[in-house]
Amino acid sequence: DANRDALIGSLVLADKPIVLNCGSFTGTNAATNLDLGFDQIVSAERTGKEYIFIKSTGQPEVERVLLVAHTANTEIRLNGNVGVPDYVLANAGDYISLDGNNFDPQGNLYVRTTENVFAYQTVGDDSRTDFANQELFFVPPLSCETPHIIDNIPNLESIGARVFQGRVTIITETGSTLNFQINGTPYSMTGLQSLPGITVAGPTTVITPTQNYDTYTITGLTGNVGVFSSTQLYLAAYGTNGAATFGGFYSGFTFKPEITFNLVN
Repeated sequence: DANRDALIGSLVLADKPIVLNCGSFTGTNAATNLDLGFDQIVSAERTGKEYIFIKSTGQPEVERVLLVAHTANTEIRLNGNVGVPDYVLANAGDYISLDGNNFDPQGNLYVRTTENVFAYQTVGDDSRTDFANQELFFVPPLSCETPHIIDNIPNLESIGARVFQGRVTIITETGSTLNFQINGTPYSMTGLQSLPGITVAGPTTVITPTQNYDTYTITGLTGNVGVFSSTQLYLAAYGTNGAATFGGFYSGFTFKPEITFNLVN
């Protein structure tokens, strides 16, 4: 318990560009396991104020969302709340940890804040009752600048020679058209669902003030996968094999282009 907070909420400053990876080594959100969760994060100005999280199949104490404030008095509202804030983080570096009970009945969690926050998510899988397959990833904010294409995700079901039971979660705008490409072959959503071993849950409407986002969870995808949406597209992958896990976002953080002008003689 003395190390529970460790470096959560620490401020890192540099006078030149740096790469920063952070997370937990032999940490846990449960009582009987020691797991690893690391990801590369971005600088504060590239985080955001609006996020959607999709619950995996783990138990509530494993399915956690960690929100870290960058600015004092950051208000946090959940699942479409437009009234009194659910939480207020009084100081820069303060954080809250939400669990699986904060997700709506469809397994979605919508977060809106008054200032930029750093957002992390841990997920799990009930195939191990000892919780020994947790994974952490850094979550991008919603942004109208987010690309509509993720192409490609190589060998989705494997890391080296080890084969995983994988799942993909997708967030896109309500009414979007989704298409897929698997090992170079195109599929519509209907065509994808007709393939053996693939299960699609969704679209499920996210509870937001405007009800304008849907989520999907797809299991059983294998091979080299591309996903194409007619609107914003956010995709995360997570897979398990015994106590082994992988997970991460394949979309998200947008970078404004730098435009420079040189005088032409």
